[in-house]
Parts: sequence; structure tokens; C-alpha cells
Amino acid sequence: MKINVLYQSDDNYALVGLNSIVSLIENNQHYKQINIFYISDNITSDNQQKMLRIVKAYSYVKLIFIDADRYVKRLKELNVSSWNNRIVTWCKLLAIADIDIEENMLLYINPHTIINNKLDSLFEVNLGDSVMACVADLSIRERNVVIEHTAFDEYYNCGLMLINYAVWKKEKLTEYCIDRLKIKSDYPIVDQDFCNDVFFGRIQKLPFDTFVFDTLYTIKFSSLFLKVMNLNADNYYSIKEVKSGLVSPKIVYSTFRGTGNPWEVANKAPLKNLWNKYMVDIEMDRRPNSKTFFKRQLYTFFPTTILIGRRISERIKYYKISKR
Repeated sequence: MKINVLYQSDDNYALVGLNSIVSLIENNQHYKQINIFYISDNITSDNQQKMLRIVKAYSYVKLIFIDADRYVKRLKELNVSSWNNRIVTWCKLLAIADIDIEENMLLYINPHTIINNKLDSLFEVNLGDSVMACVADLSIRERNVVIEHTAFDEYYNCGLMLINYAVWKKEKLTEYCIDRLKIKSDYPIVDQDFCNDVFFGRIQKLPFDTFVFDTLYTIKFSSLFLKVMNLNADNYYSIKEVKSGLVSPKIVYSTFRGTGNPWEVANKAPLKNLWNKYMVDIEMDRRPNSKTFFKRQLYTFFPTTILIGRRISERIKYYKISKR
């Protein structure tokens, strides 16, 4: 069987993305062919060559770089919102139609992830006429007011998108995205808000263990935390699904940043042993920690208190917005 996987990043996340790619390959050696498409927003030649050298060691894997320049140019014309002053996160929505594959599915994965298991169950999903399948997002549902939805509506994370490539091409959804961006392009959480808005009702929900936020490994009282977040079995997952999924996640998504990213010095990121395992394989140098020593200590000893407190503040904030 052949699978097609899409990544994207600028140069800052290139080797982080390579770490994810190595974990993907190592845990999915049973596939006959793995095609990895990587949208490059000015990734240096040196980093591209390093990525190609490492992937070349696997005869069944092909890494294809896609230059982001023309997509970035078009997105700037559409005046899309940025994320950390970059708009590369939008590029995939424009690039999908240009990727030439025979298969009906294309899997997008965020670079700061570790693939921890075989992905067979993902590629066996029946998407029907859904545009994509994603996991429910770990976010305050009152925040849906930003895209004019309600707290009762589901909201999905786009760090992993199992894209129905056949439907995307048939319905010319890249052109549709462009047309919708001409109407509205100032989404706060960029393409994720956009997809939840314009593809509402056409996103299929994947099981919790498919794509697990590492933040949940730091929370001592998961049931209380989810209650504070206004998340339940209807708009998220049941406590039983969460506890079961945390035991054997297929993909781990690095979202807990309180003590620094797992690729930074002196971090205490959840499941950092997984990151260490693959970083050794690619000889990736650790970066300086982006968090102050004081903040790292706070998040080391009081992560549950801090995170619950922040979520309560967020709910109050969005409740006030909804009443305007």
C-alpha cells in the first residue's frame, strides 16, 4: 500500500519536522511506498539536503519539497491573518490541488508531532463525502463565538487533517477556499478557524487516540479540567476515551509549552523521551529554552492550577464577547 503525507513549515521548524518524519517512517515500515510532500517556506538548502540525506536511507520513502513562494504571494494578496507573523500555515489549502497523487486520501501532519504507532487505521477511514477528518480540538467551546458558531458546536484541530483528496479535486475546493477568503480572511486561529467555519458539517471526527495533545499528560485532574473547558462527550470526547487514548497515542502533538518545547534545552515536556529518541537519529542540536527559569519552575510544579486558571479566564472573556 502507498500513503501520501503532507507537512509544511519555515526553516525554524524544518528539523523539528524532520524529527516527525523520522518517527513516521520508523513506525510505518510495512508500507510499500510513503510519499512525503513538504511545503517549504524558505527552508535553507543545507536543511533541505540534511532532510533528503536522512530520508534517502529508506528506499520506500520519497521526500518532495514544494516551494511555498507562490502560495505565500497569493495569500498576501488575500490579506490572510498571520500566526506568529508567518502565513505558511495557510499554504496547504492552496497546495493540495497541485499535489499529483492517485490515492483518494492525503494526510496533513503538523511538524511538531511524534508518530508513535502504525497509521493503518487512519488510512482505512471511510470519509464518504466529508472534506476531511480531524480530532476535536482541546479548546474552550465558548470561543466558537469568534467564527459565529455556538458553544454546543464541535470545533476541530487542524494539526492533523485526513483530507478527502478525491472530493477536494472533484469539488475544486482550493478555488472555493480562495473565493471564501476574498469574503473573509481575518481568522484569529488562521486556517483552523477558517476550516471549522467554511467546512462546518463536513469534517468527520477521528478517535481521540489518533492525535493526542501532550498538554493532557500534565493535568492531574483530567475530568475537572475538561469540565472547566466546557468539553464533554458531545463536543469533545468522553473521559473514558481520553484516559484510554492517553495510554497508547498514535500521534503525540506538542502543545504544552510551559517548560519549553521538547526540542529545547532544559525542557520538561510531557513524553519528551519520544522526542529524544528520534532527535538522536537525526543528530538534532537542542535550541536554547524560550521560557524563563521562573516560568519553567511555575509550570513544573503548578501546571494544573495554572492551566485551569487560564481556561476559566478564557471562558469569562468569550462569555462577555457573546453577550455584546
